[in-house]
Amino acid sequence: MLHSLSKAYSKLNRQSESEATLREAAKIAHDNLSKDFDMAQILEDYSRLLERHGQKQEAANLLAQIKLARATADLVVRPHPQ
Repeated sequence: MLHSLSKAYSKLNRQSESEATLREAAKIAHDNLSKDFDMAQILEDYSRLLERHGQKQEAANLLAQIKLARATADLVVRPHPQ
């Protein structure tokens, strides 16, 4: 929900609120990356924000965490309902 709110703020040209909301969404997404893979998109958006603010190393580290989570998720076999 915070991710969507951040996008709405951005469309309204309320960048400071958009960034603050995305930052909060990213904190939650980071804590839940291994539980819910949809969190990766939030973290990718936050990584782009970090990059725009000149925090290239932090952005790269975050992208590496996302890549690791994706690789790990690919190794997990989930049972299909019958």
